Amino acid sequence: YYPVKIDEDVIGYVIVRYNQNMIKTAVDKEIMSVVLQTGSIAVFVILASFLGTFFISGVAVRPIVELKNKILDITTKDFQSKGILDKPLKKSKNKECIKELAENCWIVSENPENALDEIGELSIKECSKCEKFHKLANDEIDELSYSFYMMTASLKDYLKKLEEAHKERETLNCMATMGEMSAKIAHEIKNALYAIGNAAGYLKHSVNNEIVKEFSSVIKDEVNRLNEMTITFLNFSKLVEPKFELNDLNKEIERTVKLLKDDFEDENIELNLNLGKIPAFKFDKNMIKQVLFNLILNSIDAIKEKGIEKGLITINTYYKEEKNKKVVVLEIEDNGIGIKKEHKEKIFKPFFTTKQKGTGLGLPMVYKIIFSHGGIINMNSEYGKGTKFIIEFKV
Repeated sequence: YYPVKIDEDVIGYVIVRYNQNMIKTAVDKEIMSVVLQTGSIAVFVILASFLGTFFISGVAVRPIVELKNKILDITTKDFQSKGILDKPLKKSKNKECIKELAENCWIVSENPENALDEIGELSIKECSKCEKFHKLANDEIDELSYSFYMMTASLKDYLKKLEEAHKERETLNCMATMGEMSAKIAHEIKNALYAIGNAAGYLKHSVNNEIVKEFSSVIKDEVNRLNEMTITFLNFSKLVEPKFELNDLNKEIERTVKLLKDDFEDENIELNLNLGKIPAFKFDKNMIKQVLFNLILNSIDAIKEKGIEKGLITINTYYKEEKNKKVVVLEIEDNGIGIKKEHKEKIFKPFFTTKQKGTGLGLPMVYKIIFSHGGIINMNSEYGKGTKFIIEFKV
């Protein structure tokens, strides 16, 4: 109990009674509540840490591992392995591209790897500066992966160009070696043929014998044929520099096909000319005329070999601009016999021919002339269906 005082006088007492067990029970409940709350917070923190670790390993570590694997692929020169991106980046509603590469833009492409292969080195020079690229990359790791992917495409582009240059060098080295050899041999053969031809002519006019005259004529004809072949060898071996003058390619094509008009009619071949609007540019008129003759006559021979009733030769010219280059394109296509797969790698090599009376120098000469003009020649052919030659001139 507690006394109640006024001043110093005790005027009464207050008696307070309580149940000790009830108080103990209430305190125990409060303690248990605090323990449960603390435990719940601890469990939540542990679960959050676990999930956070799993998320980080999945989102951050996995792309890094994939990037590492891609780097290992490159160190082993495996550029054909699957890229880091299985799918294109998020679709963008606005497909406009400030660099005018939208048709090949890998951000909106259904097949980003092919798009990057098409763009090649531009993927680093131009696409890496694109605002969309930085917006669509979620974080630095994404951006690093995509940048590396573009670098891979650029390397593939450079390797492709290097491989093409290596093939061109091999072809030119082969041409140079064979040219030197053929020049020496042809010179000696020409001298011998001259003597044989004169001897055959002397026998034909000096000996009064029909058999001798007949065989003398055969010898003379074969000597003339071999002499023409020898002249072809000598012309191929000469390193003639082109005489560049401003000319119109379309006019040269029209003049050439007029000279071959009888050949088209004799073999029942239809000529389809699609000469587009192209600028005049500098080339050696006589050399390009030789290219046209060789390719068109090859097409005529291919149609004859196929033995079809109606042949078709199509000649196209057009102008295009791509990757900061201005190009005039010449295409000569036929529906002849075509070229077998195993022969495609050999057609520009000297002395390779599938013709019975061919020298194997026609297409190598074409290749040599186009190369001397700084141009490119490619061939698409399917055996039994036809062949198409594509020549590009820089203007």
